[in-house]
Amino acid sequence: MMVLYYKISKKYRVPSVILITILSGALNGFIGYTNQLWEFPFFFDSTFTILVAGLIGLWPGLLVGVLSNFFFELFAGFPGYIFPFTIVNIITASATYFLVRKQFIKTAPGLLWMIIIIALLNALFGAIIVSYVFGGITNQPVDSVVKAIVVTGQSLFTSAFLGRILVNVVDKGVGILILFLIHRRLSRENGQKLYNSQYK
Repeated sequence: MMVLYYKISKKYRVPSVILITILSGALNGFIGYTNQLWEFPFFFDSTFTILVAGLIGLWPGLLVGVLSNFFFELFAGFPGYIFPFTIVNIITASATYFLVRKQFIKTAPGLLWMIIIIALLNALFGAIIVSYVFGGITNQPVDSVVKAIVVTGQSLFTSAFLGRILVNVVDKGVGILILFLIHRRLSRENGQKLYNSQYK
């Protein structure tokens, strides 16, 4: 756990984590805003939340989640409908941290479960916010998927939930796969250094 955190020199650890956290929040916000402009159905506004929570720790991950939605609002001109979804980013950070601590990141089945669990949590809480705070529409590209499901006769909440499952499996899956690759690389490096220190 926190395989990147311990690779940073103690002397520069605090300022480095602060800088990484702020930059990650800004990048999440910018990517989310860009996807909205290009009308992509995916969010990709929590990729760095996943990476920071999984590589550095819970509190930096939570802060990235909050900053992500702040920067998204900033880039979009503060429309007001983005910041309520901060809770979804916070849940993403918390779930990622917990599942990495439980070693889900180390096996293929665990990785698949990470994607499923985080996607379902995001879809559920996203659907709750959309349905009960905004009446089902937030002027985001995913709304087109939700509307298509509503036409089939599903309720607004069910449509918002089902539409977001499909989006979040891809959306969060990309971030989790990147986390897996970086985590595996850093873990191997850390393990090799430990081995060398013991047997050199």
